Amino acid sequence: MPKTIFLLILLLITACRQNDSPSQLKFKAYESNPILSPGAPGSWDDLTTGVPNIIWHDSVFYLFYMGRNVPGRIAIGLATSYDGIHYQKFGGNPVLASDNNGFDAFTVGPGIVVKEDSLWAIYFNALETAGFSPGPSMGRATAKLPAGPWTRSDTPVLTTGSKGEWDAGFVIPSSILALKEGGYIMYYSGGYDYITLKDFFIGMATSSDGINWKKYNDPITNQHPYTESDPFAMSLGAEGCVENPSVLFLDTICYMYYDYSASGKIGLATARVH
Repeated sequence: MPKTIFLLILLLITACRQNDSPSQLKFKAYESNPILSPGAPGSWDDLTTGVPNIIWHDSVFYLFYMGRNVPGRIAIGLATSYDGIHYQKFGGNPVLASDNNGFDAFTVGPGIVVKEDSLWAIYFNALETAGFSPGPSMGRATAKLPAGPWTRSDTPVLTTGSKGEWDAGFVIPSSILALKEGGYIMYYSGGYDYITLKDFFIGMATSSDGINWKKYNDPITNQHPYTESDPFAMSLGAEGCVENPSVLFLDTICYMYYDYSASGKIGLATARVH
């Protein structure tokens, strides 16, 4: 990974470190899985439920998830739990869905939720018309309460690159971190052809307010597919196909977990923060 990228990240994340170093955990699947399933026929999530995003707040587990119905439309729902095992879907689901207008007219999601002081924010992939690929833009919605009402942005907060760029096909938010000194770092999945499952990379963008985002761009690379921006990680997996990063900073180590898209496996990359 280029040194210039790490230098940029180290400057941004130093204040985000925590005190405890992680220890290896051995996970055991819950014997009564699944804890959440598709809804009844005709409901907004009657085909699939997935891409969970969990937030613990005021002794409640808030599980945001992507739901899809038979026509293929995606929306974001909410389920809550007091023990982290038994979940109840919110009666007003979906909490965020398309309204048949604008850049998110067909699908809204999957989404990543961030707690911002007195506000909650969802960053989501958006698709204007029906299709098999994720959408070319990201939207942002905010609410005072997890159940909403949510107010969506009128315009995308991040979009794909121009034709020929590495992320010209789709951009999907995957991990967003709020920095203690202010501002945000976003890691996202991007590529130019979702159907072929080739050449997916992990991008990075930064923002001071959560609304205006700037993609990482190495000035040394000035030709397609890296004219406008550069992938944050290009050498993490085989076949040039990595996506869905989840990033955590603990003590002096940055942990990034990600998908090997072509193999269905999960990888890990680490970086030391000085």
